Amino acid sequence: MHGRRPVAAARRRSLIDALSRLTRYARRPIGRAALGVCLLTAAPLGLTLLSACLPQRPPTQITRRLDGERTVGVFVSPSSYELFVRAEIAAEEQRWDAAIESYRLALAGASEDPLVLARLAIALGKSARFDDANEAVARALELDPESEAAFLARGDLAAMRDDNVGAVAAYEQAVAVAPASEAGPMRLAAALRALGATRRADAVLARLARRGGSAGATAARARLAAALAGDDAEAAGEAALALLRVAPVRARDVREAASRALEAGNVSLATRLIAALPVRESDTALRVRVALARGARSDAEGLLATAPPEALGGAVETARLWLAAGRPERAYELAREAAAIDGAPDAELVAGEAALAAGQLDDAAAAFARVPAEASGGARARAGLVEALTRAGMPALAAEVNAPRAASAPRTTTAVER
Repeated sequence: MHGRRPVAAARRRSLIDALSRLTRYARRPIGRAALGVCLLTAAPLGLTLLSACLPQRPPTQITRRLDGERTVGVFVSPSSYELFVRAEIAAEEQRWDAAIESYRLALAGASEDPLVLARLAIALGKSARFDDANEAVARALELDPESEAAFLARGDLAAMRDDNVGAVAAYEQAVAVAPASEAGPMRLAAALRALGATRRADAVLARLARRGGSAGATAARARLAAALAGDDAEAAGEAALALLRVAPVRARDVREAASRALEAGNVSLATRLIAALPVRESDTALRVRVALARGARSDAEGLLATAPPEALGGAVETARLWLAAGRPERAYELAREAAAIDGAPDAELVAGEAALAAGQLDDAAAAFARVPAEASGGARARAGLVEALTRAGMPALAAEVNAPRAASAPRTTTAVER
C-alpha cells in the first residue's frame, strides 16, 4: 500500500501541471478561439460516447388485469391508454371501424403491446378482415410468445370462421401459458362443446370450479357455464346469484346468458337469470322481452310506460316492444314520430307493421311503400305491402307489387300511395 502512494502523487502533479498549462493557454485570444473550436467539435462525440457507455434502462414493465386476463407489458402513455379505452368502448358498442382506428392509434406510441394487438385482431375479425387479424396475432406472439391475449384472440378468430378444431387448439395454448386465468378454460369449454366433445367440456369446467374453490368467482362462473350448457334453470339461477355476490362486475356474464337463453326459447332459464340481476335501467328492454315471453303482458307494459326510450334502445326499438306487447296503436304513433325526424327506413317498417296489426291498411301500405327496396328491411316491407293491399281489396295491385321486376325498371308507388 505504501509503495503506491508516490505513483499516485506523481499522477496528481502531472494532471495539475496539464490543467495549469491549459488555463494559461486559454487566457490568450488565439487560445480561446482554438479551445472553443475543439469543444464544439468534440462535444457531440463526447455525448454520444457517454450515452453509449452508460447502462440503458429497459422499458418499465407493469402488470395489467383486464376482464380477468393478466398481462405483463411495457408502460403505456396516458394518450395511448385513452385511445385504447376509446377502442374498447367502440368494440363494446360493435362499432368495429372506429375500434380498429383507435387501436391502431394506440399502437402508434413508443412501443407495441401484445394485448392491444390482440384486441385489434378481434375487431378486424369482426369486420371479416381475417388476413389482417392473423397478422396482428402473429405480431403479438412475436413480441410475447406467451401472450394469453394473443392465443385467446387466435381462438376467437377460429371460432368466427366455425373452425372449432382450430379454436380448441388455440384455447389450449392460452390455458398452457396462463394456467391461473379463467378466460382460457371458459372459452375452451365452449369450443369443445361446439365440437361435440361434451364430456371434455364438462371436465374442463369441473377442474376450473375445483381450482377456484367452492365460494369464489371462478367456481361460480364455471358452475354457471355448466348449468347453461345443460339448460338447468335452477342450477343456473343459483350459480348466477353466487357469482353476483362475489363478483358484481360479472353481471355482464349473467345478462348475456339471459339474452342467449331467451333467443334459444328457454324462457324459464332467462327468467331465473334476469331475476338474479340487480335492477338497471339499461336492462329494461331485456326485462320487457322476458316478461312478454312468459306471458306477463301487464308487467311488460308497466316497464314500457315508465322507462325512457333511451333505456329501451331508442324510439324505434320502443315501438317494436309496444307492438310485441299487443299495443299497435302506441307502436304506430312512436314509429311515425321517429320516421318524421329522420325518415329512417326501419321506423317506416315498424310503422307499417304496427298499422297492419291495428287494421289501418291505408296507413300500413303507405308506410311500407316508403321503405326503399335496397334497405335491410326492404323484403319485409314488400311482403307487408302485398298483405296490406290484398286485405284492402286490391289483389291486382298486390300482384303487380309482388311481381319480379328487372333491376332497371323502377317500381311506381303512386297508385299505392293514392
